[in-house]
Formats: sequence, C-alpha cells, structure tokens
Amino acid sequence: MFPTDKVPSGTRTTFETRRTRKRLVQVAVTVSVVILLLSAVIGLVYGSFYLYRRYVKDANDQRESDEYLRKLVRQVNDSPETTWKAKFNKFGVKNRSYGFKYTRNQTAVEEYMEHIRKFFESDAMKRHLEELENYKDSDLPKDFDARLKWANCPSISNVPNQGGCGSCFAVAAAGVASDRACIHSNGTFKALLSEEDIIGCCSVCGNCYGGDPLKALTYWVNQGLVTGK
Repeated sequence: MFPTDKVPSGTRTTFETRRTRKRLVQVAVTVSVVILLLSAVIGLVYGSFYLYRRYVKDANDQRESDEYLRKLVRQVNDSPETTWKAKFNKFGVKNRSYGFKYTRNQTAVEEYMEHIRKFFESDAMKRHLEELENYKDSDLPKDFDARLKWANCPSISNVPNQGGCGSCFAVAAAGVASDRACIHSNGTFKALLSEEDIIGCCSVCGNCYGGDPLKALTYWVNQGLVTGK
C-alpha cells in the first residue's frame, strides 16, 4: 500500500477498537494492582496495630497477675499465724472471668444427688460416724504423717499444679481416689487417677470455674477414672 493510498474506513475503525481495548485492559490491570497493593498495605497496618494492642494487653495482664500473686505471697509469709512459707510461681495466673455458663443436665444432677443421699444414709456411713464420735482423744497419736504411714503410695505426697484452671474439686477428688485405691490395694496400685477425666467427661461435676468434689467421687465410683500421668 502506497502513502497516497487511502486506508479503508472499516480497517481504521478496527485498529482503533483494538488500541482502545488494549488501553482499557492496561488500565484495568493497573487499577487491580493498585487495589491489591493498597489492600496489602492496609492489612499489614491493621495486623501490626492488632498485634501491638494484643502485646500491650498481654503485658499489662501479666504484670497485673504477677503483682496479685506476689501480694498473696507477702500476705501468707507476713502472717504470724502461718506455719508454712509461700513462694511466687512465675507460671501462675489470675483468673479474670467467672461468668462461664454451661447447660446442666438436671436429670443427671438429680441422679448424682440421689447416689450421694443413699451413701450418707447407708449403714456403712452410720457406723463410720459412730466410730468417730466414740473415738477417745487419748487414742490419738501425738503426730501422724500419711506419707510415712503409707510410704508405698506415692500419690499421697504428690502435689499437682492446676495452673489457671479453678479445678480444685477435681484435683482433690482424684487425689483422694488415688490415695484410697493405693492404700486399699496395699500399695500394688500406684497410678495417679486423672483429674482431667473429671473435668472433661463428667457433665455434672464442674469445670475450670469450680465444681463439686462429692459428685466427682460419685463419678469415680459409678464410671471409674482413667489414669493420669
């Protein structure tokens, strides 16, 4: 085609349409990249701000918890009536939430309470209470250490750490069950029964916000407990 030749109008329109489409695609790609970059920057800023706030909150909570626990240690050690010494536990935490709600199985609670009622009204309990009432003070030993009396039962001297979980009811019940099982077996059963079994599997015993040791012991009698560590 020579310079003096005229380009057909239809061909010129096709070229212009292609150039326009190409420009639109380039603009769309550029806008998309800019939006992605802006989103990434905003996400990074927001994430950094969130992590900073979380760090500050955790640091303040830890400082408040340490101050609270150190104050408890001082109160114990400064008391003239204290017969033991407390020590600061760097892994200890202060519980800040006591509003935990969970659904109770009323039927199961009534069943457990019925087991407990029958136990307290049983002939064995009546004989036990009568023995305690009639026990003479003169027959009491001058000193008694269960760790020495049943030295073949390591559970008696075990002191578990329940951490920040308010599970003293489960820890105490599992400890009693472990001790009684060992003593009754004359030391042939030495395992530690699991307090976590009580917390996780007994629906009416309680949770990390408190519970009932009697229901936990009833759970042990009726369902049994797995061994812990």
